[in-house]
Amino acid sequence: MSNQGVSGTICACYEQFFDAEKKIADFIMEHKKEVVDMTVAELARASSTSDATVSRFCRRLGFKGFQSLKMDLAKEVMEE
Repeated sequence: MSNQGVSGTICACYEQFFDAEKKIADFIMEHKKEVVDMTVAELARASSTSDATVSRFCRRLGFKGFQSLKMDLAKEVMEE
């Protein structure tokens, strides 16, 4: 992930995402605070995708996994 934060990275890559990844991206952008407290399974269910798709989405953004994305997202939420 670059130094533009989770939101910036999602926006920069959005057009390259598959449809399922766009569902995850849209949900994260609209519910940042809630996502910080979610599990992979909860985000998958909320975005109508699978656990594996959420994990792949995180790695595609350059994170080691969902926990890593959540930590950066939490920092971003705190700064807003």
